[in-house]
Amino acid sequence: MRVMLWLCICFPRLPFDALSLNDTELSVITLNNGHARKILASSKAAEQLNFTGGTDYVTASALCANLIAVERNPNAERKALERLAAWAYQWSSSVTLRAADPQSLIEHSTIWLEIEASFQLFGGCATLLKTIESELKQLKYDYRLGVACSLEGAALLARANKRVIANTPGSLRRQLAALPVALLALDATVIFEAQRAGIRSIQTFLD
Repeated sequence: MRVMLWLCICFPRLPFDALSLNDTELSVITLNNGHARKILASSKAAEQLNFTGGTDYVTASALCANLIAVERNPNAERKALERLAAWAYQWSSSVTLRAADPQSLIEHSTIWLEIEASFQLFGGCATLLKTIESELKQLKYDYRLGVACSLEGAALLARANKRVIANTPGSLRRQLAALPVALLALDATVIFEAQRAGIRSIQTFLD
């Protein structure tokens, strides 16, 4: 049976990129999270001042009076993700997408491509990945890649920005073992309780 190999592309700054905002301006995408307004994504200029995802917006605006706040636009994110998925079909006939939860501060919008079947057509794994990356840069989206023999395994490698190819279950387990539990696609409360119980790495979930 043919082993499926998945390329995961996650877009950590899609809330910002989907609005075509200027990276040289001090601007941030914000989200009302419970009783607090948090920064979700930032321009490159704002990131240089450490105004990054999860930062309290009131605190950040007190430190920088010129900071521009823009509300998150889930509809724009969804449309951008759908365009990216349509673009991805040129590399694979099997494409899956998952939009981030509009209320989540940590979840990233993601697409997956099954790429094993495309190697012969596009000159092998290395050439295919290089070509896809080249086009992503031209599209001007920030992205992270992961390649593995399962969808969620590839997503974990992408979120960790771990540039390896885990093409067998054994190699995937080895690559995932030391990653922090915060990368798991779990509710923030579950992650917090796991960390409070002393669980720091994914290894515990693999045993």
